[in-house]
Amino acid sequence: MFLDTNTLLVAIACASLFSAALLIGIYRLNPGEPAIIAWAIGNTLIGLGSVLNSMHGSLDSTLTLILPNFVLTLGNVLLVTGLMRFVGSPQRSGLLAILIAIEFCIHCYFVYAQPLLWVRLLNTSIFMTLLAIWPLVVLRRLSASDSTYSVAIPFLLLGFALECVAYVLWMIYALRAMPVEPYVNSQSPTASVALLQILCTSFILNISFVLLVMERIHRLLRHRAAVDDLTGVFNRRAFHQIADVELARADRSHVWPALLVLDLDHFKQINDCYGHHAGDEVLRRFGALIKSCTRAGDIVARMGGEEFAALLPTTDLDRASSVAERIRATLEQEAFCVDQHQFRVTTSIGLTIIRPEDTLHSAFVRADHALYEAKEQGRNRVIARTTPTSINEAEPPSAPPRAPAEPAAEPPAIHGTAAVALAASPFPAAFPAASPTSTSSLF
Repeated sequence: MFLDTNTLLVAIACASLFSAALLIGIYRLNPGEPAIIAWAIGNTLIGLGSVLNSMHGSLDSTLTLILPNFVLTLGNVLLVTGLMRFVGSPQRSGLLAILIAIEFCIHCYFVYAQPLLWVRLLNTSIFMTLLAIWPLVVLRRLSASDSTYSVAIPFLLLGFALECVAYVLWMIYALRAMPVEPYVNSQSPTASVALLQILCTSFILNISFVLLVMERIHRLLRHRAAVDDLTGVFNRRAFHQIADVELARADRSHVWPALLVLDLDHFKQINDCYGHHAGDEVLRRFGALIKSCTRAGDIVARMGGEEFAALLPTTDLDRASSVAERIRATLEQEAFCVDQHQFRVTTSIGLTIIRPEDTLHSAFVRADHALYEAKEQGRNRVIARTTPTSINEAEPPSAPPRAPAEPAAEPPAIHGTAAVALAASPFPAAFPAASPTSTSSLF
């Protein structure tokens, strides 16, 4: 005993309209993502089209034969194009408009000129099957990339695969007996199973859309928690989290990273002479300069004030010294102009190689000693220190005591050189990518 198709159409309408309301609510809480609006409008159209379909025979044929087909087709197109926009894939709007026009003209012809229900069903089913195959191909390619993985992808693949199966069943229903009886108010097993699959697909796809949005919000929150707002590099907390992971990896591989501690020379004078907005501009450009002189997998952070740090995995003393000197020389040649005031800035850099017996704290102390020595020797230079100055590696005289690495309670742990894709969303839309060194992918 199968549910009659009328009941299933009403159920599809209720599920789609509820999903539309949910998506609108999510959009109001997180405005700025047009894909959410596309999904909400698409679900609304599918709901209205299903209601009109269920009223076949009780209303004018234009309302129950022509309009439902067009509304349902447009609703499904909006769901798919919204997804393509969200994942950063081309939307092919021109091609879609042509295919929709062809499908609609064929449908109208076989309603009025030569009324054949099986041709109309076959025509719509072919179009919908091709429409569902498109995201399957795109999502399959995205799921093969670890850097763009999303927990929603398997559900989306399942949803669009079920949609393909559903419309293949409609093709079977259309070709099985010609002419076919109208499927509305019928209890045909094929039609009932196809509609039931469409109902399941509606639930799966809309849950997946919500998952996509929640993932992006999560990445945005991680980004804000881990990145310094002014400079775009990691903040102190995130640096300690990533560095702890890097040290654990180095302990296993026995290839140790280098640590650079960088401090802008006479930074207070810049603020006093040119204003704090000039100091902010210097900090922004210095953070960008450090990133441009280091590799994608290196961890750069602003530790506070005008002090920055860089952890360079698998880097020996010579290579680390070369990187540090490149940063120093590039900054020295950089011309700053704020409010028609031109000035130059230099930096002093302390450098050390982390040893097997080191903690992050002891390595920082040694790098701080090197930095203090660079300041004492006249600033604008790189000093490397690979051995402690004393048994206890005391702090340099002018340096405030440095707290040990903070516990990684929050934000969520960030994994090593994968920090390059801290939250590299595979979905490059309204929300920003969550890594200061992100290579903008977005799935």
